[in-house]
Amino acid sequence: NSTWRFLDDGSDQTGSGWNESAFDDSEWREGNGGFGYDSTVEATIMDFGDDPDNKHITYYFRRKFLVGDVSSVNGLAANLLYDDGAIVYINGVEAARVNLPDGPVTSNTSALSASLEGVYEALNLEDAIGFLQNGENTIAVEVHQADAASSDISFDTDLISTNTDGME
Repeated sequence: NSTWRFLDDGSDQTGSGWNESAFDDSEWREGNGGFGYDSTVEATIMDFGDDPDNKHITYYFRRKFLVGDVSSVNGLAANLLYDDGAIVYINGVEAARVNLPDGPVTSNTSALSASLEGVYEALNLEDAIGFLQNGENTIAVEVHQADAASSDISFDTDLISTNTDGME
């Protein structure tokens, strides 16, 4: 139920820096998770465009979060719900990729296959601990459909850190 900024207008954000902390997302829509259309998780309904047979392929999400002391973070994970593929960024650096081809992606890059609705995937993001900074940080996620005629989209996630004192 956390609040995210999101873009669901079909635009290509490649090269805009949309996934970086300094990006100005104040013109983006805002809503609470989960996100989607024709799925079981949506608290916020996404726009798929004017043609139900040629929907947007890619949707973008951003959320700020605070880290008090990076040196105390010894674990980082996420439970990610996505339909059909996703890339997770921490402060502009790719932290995880699921069901998308290797290499650069654009708003027209399709997921490798359709995914099952309502299944959360546990992601180990320990390698992304080095991307964190003390103070404000940004998690950004792009979600891609397998094809433009897809019947639904869904997105939801959490970000979980463990600290040297064992607290989450």
